[in-house]
Amino acid sequence: MKRRNIPEGIKDTLTWDATINKFRINATGQPVGYVDKDGYHKVSYNGSLYQVSRVLYFVTYGKQPDVIQYIDGDRSNVSLENIISVEPAQNLFIKKWKAETGYKSIKNITPVINRGKLSYQVKMRVEGVERSTTFIDLMDALSFVIRLLK
Repeated sequence: MKRRNIPEGIKDTLTWDATINKFRINATGQPVGYVDKDGYHKVSYNGSLYQVSRVLYFVTYGKQPDVIQYIDGDRSNVSLENIISVEPAQNLFIKKWKAETGYKSIKNITPVINRGKLSYQVKMRVEGVERSTTFIDLMDALSFVIRLLK
């Protein structure tokens, strides 16, 4: 499915308020958005609807997201700490991984911005030892988690 690009002008109109996990209209401070029948948070801009998670990613990182994955598996939990953008092939891999393992989330993986570059930090406790590793590629991070879980 082709996703509509989020317009640049949205950055000048809306500001994310992390205290309430909603966008506010810059001119009025009014919170905006609603939850649709499928549980996705939506916001309207210039007559078009956009998923709040996609807009949040775009406003924060400055690039159009491919497919948004919710780290904890809960699409109602829209927060910067809970979303990552994945390529369509990565999304299929994650869906297959969740189906095979029964895991509902990928909560061991956190997106991190370091020197303007997006990377993925994995933190897990394995056999009583805390492990933390950073990967540039999401697939490498997922593969690492899978190896540790086996």
